[in-house]
Amino acid sequence: SFVSNNFSNSGTVNIHSGELNMGASFASATNSGSIDGLGNGTSLRTNTTFVNAPGGSITGLDSLWVAGTSFTAQSSSTVQHLPRLHVSAGILFGNIPLTTDDLQLSGGSLNCPSGITVEAPGTFHWSGAGTLASPNILELPEGTTSTYSLSGSTWNMGTINNAGTWNMENGVLFGSGLPSLFNNLPTGVVNLNGWANPNSSWTNAVNNQGLITKYNGSTLFTFAFGI
Repeated sequence: SFVSNNFSNSGTVNIHSGELNMGASFASATNSGSIDGLGNGTSLRTNTTFVNAPGGSITGLDSLWVAGTSFTAQSSSTVQHLPRLHVSAGILFGNIPLTTDDLQLSGGSLNCPSGITVEAPGTFHWSGAGTLASPNILELPEGTTSTYSLSGSTWNMGTINNAGTWNMENGVLFGSGLPSLFNNLPTGVVNLNGWANPNSSWTNAVNNQGLITKYNGSTLFTFAFGI
């Protein structure tokens, strides 16, 4: 289903199958009621300015896809655990904790000061020009696997807490402003397999309590601020 106009829900919207697409970038959508996925494969896609307002709930979805403008989960709203969360454009604002099994960041920005947690044994795929804004907090527990792979560079301006396995396959990870921090916790493993710039490979501050291993032979890798 495709919604192209302004949308306000204080009742109940049931998604029995497929995708509910909040479509037009010029429109706005507000949910203070409930949006419920009732079948396998149900998805909510937002291209508009979408606000899950206080008292609003989003439950039962297999997938949330933020594809444009912004999606805001305000304080005192509810977004139930998401098997898949994809941000390809726009900004995901999270003023409540969010959890997922599969986080994909291919564009846009995450700005979730209450934290996004990828639950084990879940995955995080970071590709394209997506950014982690300040003060976003990304939690990657033990048992998770993260892949950073893009042709150019992008930014972590927030905090990444890695207790799982982080694979850097290509690209450059920049930091800008504070905190721009990567905490590799005692169970954290960072595998440096590939990168785009030997002289400016990683400009986040790094606190390392785990294991960081450089592969790719004699190719230079540079932590701009040390570890």
